[in-house]
Amino acid sequence: GHPRMVSLSGLFVLSVTIRLLLVAYGHWQDLNLAVKYTDIDYVVVTDGARYVTEGQSPFLRSTYRYTPLLAYVYTGNIYFTMLFGKMVMILSDLLVGFLIVQILSLLRAKGIPLLQRSDAFYASLWLLNPFVINVSTRGNAESLICLMVLATLYTLLTQQLFLSAILYGLSVHFKIYPIIYAPALFFFIGTQYHKRTPKDSPKNGNHVTASPSPLASEQKCKQLEGIVDGNGNSKQRLKQRAKLDNNTKVDGKANNNNNNNSNSKRATSMKKRK
Repeated sequence: GHPRMVSLSGLFVLSVTIRLLLVAYGHWQDLNLAVKYTDIDYVVVTDGARYVTEGQSPFLRSTYRYTPLLAYVYTGNIYFTMLFGKMVMILSDLLVGFLIVQILSLLRAKGIPLLQRSDAFYASLWLLNPFVINVSTRGNAESLICLMVLATLYTLLTQQLFLSAILYGLSVHFKIYPIIYAPALFFFIGTQYHKRTPKDSPKNGNHVTASPSPLASEQKCKQLEGIVDGNGNSKQRLKQRAKLDNNTKVDGKANNNNNNNSNSKRATSMKKRK
């Protein structure tokens, strides 16, 4: 296969293997040691999920201080296995690595200069980061939030503004700190979207402003260049029309002069006859 694909595939296989081994070890530590591997928040959210499966509010669990959506995500801990939530976080980790590769490809396609490193190198900064691995395998939901933030950026780059807004709103709903990206997203949208023409707009009609028609744009350019006037009339045509009007006036004057000369000659000849 292609070396790039092989290296990326190997990276993802290694990332999954490390995380699954740590999940297995963490399960053993939780059962056998006084200091637990699993995050205490994982237990709290799981208890909240149990209330949800009983048709009650997750906030009935003391110290539950998260979005109720997270309790719904963790209901798999009740229906299937206590490791379900950790599997969700591991999957989120892998999807973040995948989005990193996709975003890099989009940036290169747009001609944005990047460091001369492989996609696998950049993805490995996340996938093989010990801190990231520890957080997700302990059952913390940060990986899910990071996934929504990266998905927000990816959908912006692919001009899916509505979907991007939903993803960003969800990330802020889960935890408040992604709000710090709002100014950067605001200015990015302002500079990228108001210049787009209907041809470049996404199929779902998410463009911010409609651009003038090609005919109107061409007429405006010609007006600025002095080729047409404000009403869209060709100035060359106006010059020709003015020339015709002048010729008509000259011909009219010549005809009047000829008529006057003829009348004068008639009057002179009549006087001579008399």
